[in-house]
Amino acid sequence: MKTSNRIQISGAYDRIFSLAADIARWPEILPHYRWVKILDKNQEAVTAEMAARHKGLPLWWRTIQRPRPDARRIEFTHIGGITKGMEVAWTFEQVGESCLGPTWLVQIHHEFSPRWPKPVGPWFAERIVGELFVKQVAQKTLGCVKRWVETA
Repeated sequence: MKTSNRIQISGAYDRIFSLAADIARWPEILPHYRWVKILDKNQEAVTAEMAARHKGLPLWWRTIQRPRPDARRIEFTHIGGITKGMEVAWTFEQVGESCLGPTWLVQIHHEFSPRWPKPVGPWFAERIVGELFVKQVAQKTLGCVKRWVETA
């Protein structure tokens, strides 16, 4: 399963990146997030338990987050939950200017290849996990980050 979401956000890169990378704050700025518990943190990575809700259904996973501000990238590896093994990358590319400042193309890429039995496993990963949950939750997340940055 591979999926990508994108949005254009106008504002300072440092503000956009800091909101996206500060996962402990996500439940405050993202109404669909129920909680984020930081389990471990060092200079290079954050290990966290995360929970969201989509269409009334609770979602839960554990992840290792690796912010890379100089590379304009945030990487996640899911280490627990149904999406264990999923790789996620946020990317930031300046694409223009607006009255609010630089305009950035912010993308979230998900890649997930679970070793679930065929033929149902790959179909379930693509259609249910990818299309019904991952893609829709990621778009909500991008929309909320955009609103926070552009209305602050």
